Amino acid sequence: MLITNLPFRPLLLCFVAFGFGACATQPERTESEKQAEEDDWTDRERKDQETKDRQDDERVILQGLRDTLQNYTSLVNSPSSHRNESEEDRLRDYLVEVSENRYDLLVRIAQDTEHLFLREYAVGTLGFSERPEALGVLLQALLDEDPAVRANAVFGLAVRRDPKTPLKPLMRIVESAEEDESRRASAAWTLYQLQTALRDPSELIPFWEKQLQGTDTPETVVVQAIRGLGQTRDPKHREVIEQFADHPTPLIRMATAIAIGRMRDQESIPTLLSMLERASTEPNVRLTIRKALQEMAGRGVDFGEDLAEWRRYFQRGG
Repeated sequence: MLITNLPFRPLLLCFVAFGFGACATQPERTESEKQAEEDDWTDRERKDQETKDRQDDERVILQGLRDTLQNYTSLVNSPSSHRNESEEDRLRDYLVEVSENRYDLLVRIAQDTEHLFLREYAVGTLGFSERPEALGVLLQALLDEDPAVRANAVFGLAVRRDPKTPLKPLMRIVESAEEDESRRASAAWTLYQLQTALRDPSELIPFWEKQLQGTDTPETVVVQAIRGLGQTRDPKHREVIEQFADHPTPLIRMATAIAIGRMRDQESIPTLLSMLERASTEPNVRLTIRKALQEMAGRGVDFGEDLAEWRRYFQRGG
């Protein structure tokens, strides 16, 4: 009896789909083919190991740079009375050396958006590079999606103090409500650092004035704006700066006193004396005001924090 309803016909499918050869026994591999496969596998293992070793080396380098950069920034941000300048110089020299000897590696990591481990510290270290092309890498990093990379790019630009640095990108960060306040403050600090390196800082002056006129400007940005106007030593900014003489935040009053001292406008003497009188419980503020009064008096005059003596001195006309 002929059976016609089999669910499948293995032999027929084999013939139709693949031909006779598909159903034949596969020939045994030759020794050379086996050796080639083993060599290929060994080569892949070797490359994988090389990649792992390279990544481990990079991780060690970046971890070291992270620690060094953190120590360096801690020293830079220390009060002048607590600064360890010899250690600061040592760390800076080391970072300059690494930025030169490992420049290509740092650039590759900085530009590799798939490199997720401590990439920001490669960017920050490039700020210590003396190579002109490093500026372009840092400016590119300002646009990175990673906030930590952007923050270290800002830091690198401050360290570099390159007069060729375009100011607009940093200004946009300062004024961006979408940016974290600490990054806005860092960008403002970087602009101030760049101002000290510029022959003509006129582009920054209206920007600083604008920050001091705004009601929602972060206090950390206000400090840099006051410092920026004070850096000009131009008395025409006196009234703008003096409005912060009574500010409740000590750092802002300290920046105000320093700026007034730099301008050396005798019209500001009553403001400084009034500030000294009100800062009775704030030693750091009093010290800053004292230095500003010394700037006003000149010729090495110093009555310490003796308000009465300062008043008598200026009443006599110096």
